[in-house]
Amino acid sequence: MASLPLSLWMLTEDDDPEPTPSLGEALKALTIVQHFVEHQEDASVEDTILLHRLER
Repeated sequence: MASLPLSLWMLTEDDDPEPTPSLGEALKALTIVQHFVEHQEDASVEDTILLHRLER
C-alpha cells in the first residue's frame, strides 16, 4: 500500500465549520434521500413513513 506524499500530510484543514444549510437546501436534500429510499428494494415501509414525518 502506497503512502501519501509528505506534501499532502502537511496540508492543514480549514478550521471554519461548514455553513448550516438553508431550510430550502435541507428540504431538497431530504427529498433526494426520500426518493432514494422509496426506490430501494430493501427499504421498509417504516423507513419511508419516518422520512415523510421528518419532511413535515
